[in-house]
Amino acid sequence: MTAKGKLAKEKIIKVTTQLVDTEADTKNISIRRISRLAGISLSSINYYFQTKDKLIEESVRIRVNRVMKQWLDLERSLNVDPVAKFRIYIHNLGEFMARHPKVMQVSILNVYSHYEPDDSLTYFHEKDVIPLLKSICPDKSEQQIKIVISLCVDSIYLTLLRRIHYPEKCVCDFFNQESRNKYLDILVDSTVLVLRSIDSV
Repeated sequence: MTAKGKLAKEKIIKVTTQLVDTEADTKNISIRRISRLAGISLSSINYYFQTKDKLIEESVRIRVNRVMKQWLDLERSLNVDPVAKFRIYIHNLGEFMARHPKVMQVSILNVYSHYEPDDSLTYFHEKDVIPLLKSICPDKSEQQIKIVISLCVDSIYLTLLRRIHYPEKCVCDFFNQESRNKYLDILVDSTVLVLRSIDSV
C-alpha cells in the first residue's frame, strides 16, 4: 500500500471510530457520511473495506488493539507483584470500557460472534494475562487458567452490555468510577481466590 493509501485508510478508521463512539447505534453510520467527514471518496472506502460492517469491525479492532498494547507496555515497565499487575489490567480494561462503551460493545460482540486470533481481546487473554496468572499459580494448567480468566472477563463484558441495555438489572453502575472500581476489585480477588483453590492437574 502506498503512503497516500495508508494515510487515507487511517483517516477513514479515525472518523469511523469517532462515529461509533458518539452514535447511539451503528445503523446511524453511513459510508457516505464517513466519506464526507474523512474527505475520502466512496470508491476508496469500498476498495479498502468492501462493506460498512467490515469497516466498523476493523476500525474498532485497530483502536482497541492500540490501547491494549499500550497497557501491555505499561505493565511490563511496572515493578509490582503479579496480582497487582492483574488488578491494573482489569481496571484499565474497565476504565476504557466506561469511556468508550459503544466501541467496546462492537468489539465484544465481534469476539462472541466470530473468533479472530489477532483481535485485541483475544490477544489480551492469550499473550499476557494467561502467563501473568500462571506466574501467580504456576501449578495450574493453562486450561484451568483460561477457564478462570474467561469467567472474570466475560463477567465484565456482560456487566457493560447490561448497563447499556438494561441498567435497572445491572449489578454495578459501570459508568460510576467508585461503583466500577469496587466491582472490579471483587472480580480480581475472586479470580485469584478461585484459581488458587482449584485442584492442580
